[in-house]
Amino acid sequence: MNVNKKKDSDRKRVSRLLIVLLLGGIVGFVSGLYSDKFISITFNITNIIDMLAFTIRLIYIILFLIALFLFRDAKRLYQDYQKDDSSEELYITINKKSAFSLIFNSLTSILCFFCIILTANHLADFKFVTILLFLFDLVITFIVIFLQGRLMKFYSDVRQIDIPLFPTVKEVTNNILQQDEAELLNEYKSSFLIVMSLSGYVLPAIEILLFIYSVLTRFIPFLGLIIVTIIHLFIILMQFKSVRDYYK
Repeated sequence: MNVNKKKDSDRKRVSRLLIVLLLGGIVGFVSGLYSDKFISITFNITNIIDMLAFTIRLIYIILFLIALFLFRDAKRLYQDYQKDDSSEELYITINKKSAFSLIFNSLTSILCFFCIILTANHLADFKFVTILLFLFDLVITFIVIFLQGRLMKFYSDVRQIDIPLFPTVKEVTNNILQQDEAELLNEYKSSFLIVMSLSGYVLPAIEILLFIYSVLTRFIPFLGLIIVTIIHLFIILMQFKSVRDYYK
């Protein structure tokens, strides 16, 4: 049974590799035939960046409002829980809403920082709209940081633990390791799925996109390629530590 599963898994890997090679070959062949046309194509990068930044701002505003709504709802439920702490279902709902609020707020911060980087490249033009949007991103970033602190304080109040408002990675790790067995198992499972998805799907997809981009534009995105390669190598190399710790 296990042998059959392994064969099916090997077939899937080979199929994915063949698809990638075929796609790369098609792109390379087409770009070779129409290289003059590809070179003559000019994109208005400024307009693309402006449209992308506008879309991302719209998304992060929605995400931030969702985070605020969930946080407000969690605080309201926590007030009810303080009056009667016998309901386990209410306690679970409070933790669930606050956790989702923290996730949405974290997504907002990432997209805010992305917009700041996009807009910073055009500050030298001294356009009023560009400067205004840049300041808007900065203001939202500080608001998100403030909400992050409030969420962490709320988390410590609900869990009855002492955790800093802006904990380090080590402090967060120690806090997670102190959770009960069910929560800890869920964290382990979630982390495993994230790492496997990154290594098996996300990073290879980005590498394929970088390859296609380099073929079409005749420009190698060194920084993106280096970052993706370092992340991929880090995930693979950490498996040495996993094997060493398990079989020591």
